[in-house]
Amino acid sequence: MSGQRHKIDSTGDLYQDFAKVVFGPIAALVEVPRQRDYGIDFFGQLLKPTGPATQTATELFAIQVKGGQERLRYGGVKKGKWKEYQFTWVKSLATPFYLAHVDERLSAVELFSLWPLWWIFWQMAPHPFSVRFVHQQATGSPYS
Repeated sequence: MSGQRHKIDSTGDLYQDFAKVVFGPIAALVEVPRQRDYGIDFFGQLLKPTGPATQTATELFAIQVKGGQERLRYGGVKKGKWKEYQFTWVKSLATPFYLAHVDERLSAVELFSLWPLWWIFWQMAPHPFSVRFVHQQATGSPYS
């Protein structure tokens, strides 16, 4: 309807905009247009100083932004069918993949590497399983 928009769309845009501002000083980010977004919100490269007034972009990576209480889960069973295609997609990525979590107040962004998924892939039998990422208070452990 003209003049209206679903709140969930604008909230997701705010989370992505905030993450882009926070990461801007340390990374060159290219946003994936929403209509072309298959799970990656940004491709980026780390910025590295090369002199007192110059820098270069290195190390390509991908980021998916989630915010507030939104959950992230891969795999599992839905309507009796294992969503294995989600793991196939993650394994097919040619770049390191990160999850950025923006808090509901738009005051902080936490960045998490998804490399620990590979430990699960190496150890799990080819039976249906799911991986659920739970946001919780920071700990000394890199993952659990």
